[in-house]
Amino acid sequence: MGYMTKDMVEEIVYDGIVEDCSHVLICFNHYDHEYFPIYIYDDENIYDEIKQITESDDWISIEEIYNYSLDLASQLAEDRAHHIEPLKERCFHGR
Repeated sequence: MGYMTKDMVEEIVYDGIVEDCSHVLICFNHYDHEYFPIYIYDDENIYDEIKQITESDDWISIEEIYNYSLDLASQLAEDRAHHIEPLKERCFHGR
């Protein structure tokens, strides 16, 4: 994950745990060279959020996606990048 350490990822993931949060997207701003989180709430559609980020003209990419309804420790131990492309594919080719 570039310059992000496992501790940095865990801090972002665990900081986002709130009652109505379903996912966190860890994004990278290629212009500022900074990582930042986008928290997805239960009333938001994650596919719409991913599509909006992917289609924007900003230099932003989604690096990791974590699902708060699944076991976070297991997710943090996985190589997560392979989960992003199928979600992007689903955003643009129906649900």
